[in-house]
Amino acid sequence: MSIKDNGINKLFDKIEMPEDVKKNIYNNCSNHSRGLRRKYMLKKVAFAAVFLVTVTIGGVGVKAGFDSYKDRMKNIPKEEREHVEDIFNNSNEGGFYESSREFTRDESVRYEELCQEYASGRFPKESLRYIKKQIDLGIHSKANPKDSEYGKDELVFVEKDNFLHLPESEMTDEQMLQLIDFTEKLYTVSSEEIAKNIENETEEKTEEKTEEVTYNEKELAAIEKAREVIKDFCGADVSEKNGYEIDWLDQDDPVNENIYSICFDDYNGEGIYQDYFSQYVIDIDTITGKVDSIDRPYVIKEHKDYSKAEIEKYVDKGLKEARKVIKKYAIGKNEKQYRYEFCNEYSEESKKFDVICYWFELEDRVYTVKYNPYGGYVDSIYRQTYWREE
Repeated sequence: MSIKDNGINKLFDKIEMPEDVKKNIYNNCSNHSRGLRRKYMLKKVAFAAVFLVTVTIGGVGVKAGFDSYKDRMKNIPKEEREHVEDIFNNSNEGGFYESSREFTRDESVRYEELCQEYASGRFPKESLRYIKKQIDLGIHSKANPKDSEYGKDELVFVEKDNFLHLPESEMTDEQMLQLIDFTEKLYTVSSEEIAKNIENETEEKTEEKTEEVTYNEKELAAIEKAREVIKDFCGADVSEKNGYEIDWLDQDDPVNENIYSICFDDYNGEGIYQDYFSQYVIDIDTITGKVDSIDRPYVIKEHKDYSKAEIEKYVDKGLKEARKVIKKYAIGKNEKQYRYEFCNEYSEESKKFDVICYWFELEDRVYTVKYNPYGGYVDSIYRQTYWREE
């Protein structure tokens, strides 16, 4: 799986730099993150992107934890910083690396909890182990223990291959804290490096005037309509949130000529920012106020087993809720057919499910609607390019 730092527009709280450099960073880098913000691409692994946990600075303990965090990022040991810089450079300055496996559900839930604790000042006892290269990936011979530079249950980063080896057994709290710590350091170092590069470019173009990010009348209308729909659909007030990544889906397609894709972040003031999992994403028609897609921030849940009777009840309830959403929000109309399937984000749990996915074929569009049985609400709606049979 690929891991990319998509939080570049949040680096400003990490480092000091001139205002014009900040604007350049945003203008030049934000568009490169498009396509990775859809939460369904990230559900399986909480560590799939460099992210920070949202903290409201309201108590002495939390403030102290945040100060400890900032101090830790400011004083990364020289040798470790060199490792992290190498990882950043080996990834073509994109934050990409591969990992040996996905998180299990239990690991994902615990990882989120530990992110909160990390933000409050709980750090790992040791840093992530780095090795230059691996002798033979996947071979852990009892007869020849030196066949591999690390054990099967170790957490290590192989720099030559830009590869993160996760333990085959369930990760311990210490290992998860090491991974969180590594992720934060990679974010900090990469942000600083990108800022330096852009600052250098800015100095070379002293005669060029920095343009501020502005929205035209149509884009502003899209933002306001999107805020209204998000409040109605999610119950969330994003009136004070920042709207960004405002793009046409396809300017050459008449079907999409009035549709804008907008992402609202959930970042307020000084705090630690949980990037992907705090976003509201919507594709909205500026004329009708109808949507092609809308996302709630994803929250990992403890799993629950369902009886046959419960499953039948949830399927029926989910269908009713999904149809309400289609009728109220979807651009398309007049249902032709539907079907449903049980969707599971964790491959090791083939007999369990997280959400119920309903497919609706309308006259001019196909949608999937995901119903969350835990909360009893529709999780998201997406337009598909074609009707897919079971």
